Amino acid sequence: MLVRKPKKNRVSVGAVMARLSGSSRFKLNTTLQDTAETFTVLKCSQNMKLSELKCALEMVAGIPMDLQRLSYLDQGDLIDQTTIDQNDIIPGTTVNMAIWPYNRWREVVQAAVSGDVLKLKSLLCRRTVVNGRGDEGSYWRSRHLSTALYICAHRGHLPALRFLLHSGADPKFQTPGGRGVLHVAAAQGQVSCLTELIRAGAPKDLKDRAGVTALEVARTRGQPGVVHQLMLGKWEDRAQGLHLSSYLDPAELFAHQKFDSQLRTWYCGSHAQRYNAELGGRQARSRPKSAFDTRRSTSPHHTVSPPTHDTSTAPQAAATTSNRGGRARRKAWGDE
Repeated sequence: MLVRKPKKNRVSVGAVMARLSGSSRFKLNTTLQDTAETFTVLKCSQNMKLSELKCALEMVAGIPMDLQRLSYLDQGDLIDQTTIDQNDIIPGTTVNMAIWPYNRWREVVQAAVSGDVLKLKSLLCRRTVVNGRGDEGSYWRSRHLSTALYICAHRGHLPALRFLLHSGADPKFQTPGGRGVLHVAAAQGQVSCLTELIRAGAPKDLKDRAGVTALEVARTRGQPGVVHQLMLGKWEDRAQGLHLSSYLDPAELFAHQKFDSQLRTWYCGSHAQRYNAELGGRQARSRPKSAFDTRRSTSPHHTVSPPTHDTSTAPQAAATTSNRGGRARRKAWGDE
């Protein structure tokens, strides 16, 4: 393995180019050689360490930083603790990324990037040999499943993601940078994958090494659909802790649902007579006389008989109407 040695105590070409451009921040392109994909990392600086660049690539490229093998111009591996300036990396150029070839990581990453369920099944169900001994179903198989789950969440391969969850992939998996599967799905706006991961038990409040949650990532990246889904999941978690009774407590009733209400609206509202007639409240016996005597009813159930023009039978008609009205009122309030 070739290791590129950084050069110290001199002004690098990258630093000169950054000064000429008039900006201390620039972008770097990264090409994943095993899949021929190209990604762009923004807000890079000359003092940025390669370990920080790898941590940023976890979100941008969807590859955990412990699997990344970075090189520039030649095939020498860049040391994590060195800076961009020390490696003479020119702003705006391309850094190469490769996957470490041990333990079939390269094949697993390629299958996860393509979302090929059959290839993932053949790789992850095959017997793994480590140090000359079979290690099926142990640490390495679990790592393969969880890493493939992380990559599928980044690319949005929903069928492959469901297969990995069914095969035992851990939805609580974290990369060396502290990112979970919800972080990378939120960053890329993969709402369907994020919903499936939440159902599988992925923690919604998980924080990375910088203390950032998936919800904050979605808000920063401008993903309103992801923000809505994460907030909905949090409300569902809160609702699970509530215990609703099968009946309403008297304190939870509205004013017009109570027979013993003392509110003025129950006695003097525009629909007071209608409420009293339909609910049959007994408490209305103690109502003020002016509630119905001085106000004209606006109830649609109340009708007024037209006046009669026959003067000869007026006293008799008035008495009959008075008797009927009194009998109806007594019957309505239960006096008969």
